[in-house]
Amino acid sequence: MINRFLIGLVLMPSSIYTKMGVNVGHLRAILQVKLMMDDRRPNTFKQTKQDSKKKAVNFATIGTMVAMAVLGLMFIVPFFITSNTTT
Repeated sequence: MINRFLIGLVLMPSSIYTKMGVNVGHLRAILQVKLMMDDRRPNTFKQTKQDSKKKAVNFATIGTMVAMAVLGLMFIVPFFITSNTTT
């Protein structure tokens, strides 16, 4: 459900992508595989720490996006703190 929304959101400006020379069909396939890989179960090392509960992985994509947004904000703060534009 959330993956369809994200793919639709990214592919909204498909005419712009086509003008830039992007194969929109390939882009859609790449995005689908990327989102599928993001939602897969964690590796076996992490599974052994759990109580072997077989829960479905939900909203892993949103968790990844939130984590990347926090890291991005953390790394961009020094650019706003300093007055030197070549930081």
